Formats: sequence, C-alpha cells, structure tokens
Amino acid sequence: MRGINLENMVVIIDECQNAFGKIFNSHEIRTLVGIVDYLGVSSDYLLVIISYCRKMSKLSVHYVESLAYEMYNDGIDSAKELEVRLKARELSASIEGKIRKLFGIKDRALTTREMEFIARWASEFKYEMDVIKHAFEEEFKEKIEEGGFLLCHWDGTPETEERIKEETKATIRCIPM
Repeated sequence: MRGINLENMVVIIDECQNAFGKIFNSHEIRTLVGIVDYLGVSSDYLLVIISYCRKMSKLSVHYVESLAYEMYNDGIDSAKELEVRLKARELSASIEGKIRKLFGIKDRALTTREMEFIARWASEFKYEMDVIKHAFEEEFKEKIEEGGFLLCHWDGTPETEERIKEETKATIRCIPM
C-alpha cells in the first residue's frame, strides 16, 4: 500500500461499518482499502461515497466500489468535487420520480436522453417541479390546438377527463388498461 495511514484507515473502515450498520468481511475491507490505495484518493473521498450510498439505501461495498471508479474515471478526484457531483445526482434522482409521475411513465426505464434532460433540468437549470409541470401542460395545450392525436398519460378519473375537456376542448379516446 502506497502511503496509506493504517490508523486512519481503521477509523474510516469503522465509520463505514457504522454507516452501513454491519461488520465488513475481509473482502469488503480489502475493497475499501483498495479504493483509497489504487485510486490515490483521500479517505474523505471514500466517506463522501459511503454517506451518499447510505442516503440512497445502496448498502453494498460493491456499489461503493463501482461508484468510486465511475466518479474517478469521470475526472472527479477530490472529495469536494465528489460532493458536488453526488448532490447533483441525488437531486436528479429525486426529481426523476416526480417527472415519471407527471409524464405517466410507470412500466419502463427512462431512456439515456430522458435521463440527460432530467439531470440538466435539475442541476444545470435548477428548475422546480412547478415550472416543469407548467411547461408540460403548456406544451400539451399547444399540441391539442394543432389538432390530431396526442399520446399522453391519463389517470382514468372523470375529474381529470373533465379538466382536460375544459382546458383544451380535447376528448379522451383511450381507456387506460
């Protein structure tokens, strides 16, 4: 091991075990030490990842390792940069669920392009959900005014159907399955 402070690593491993609520086996300990040693990152870098994983309920050392290498390969090599990147990822994940509900996406994974849009809306543009909802509704109304058909989510309630009729003069032609 190149220049790792063993006493410091013992404290870090202990903190990681406390965060995950379990005692690591020897393989998991070697993996965590390997992250710090091989990548040459600080122990704070590892703690930031551990904290993020705990928040996201990803309590697997394998996930920690994958995330560490992903971030490092993306050029994120300091704990401070890592915090910023993971905060943006966390924000994107929280807004993703709300957008899935708004757009009526239930049974499929989001495409890479959709994920990129959501990430930009959340972190780069810092759009709030009410702005995204308003834009979606305005786009919906414009498409209805152009005529033709529009594929969109409908929750199946008479109240929503009535609201759509009032606001857009559109009628619902499909029944949800």
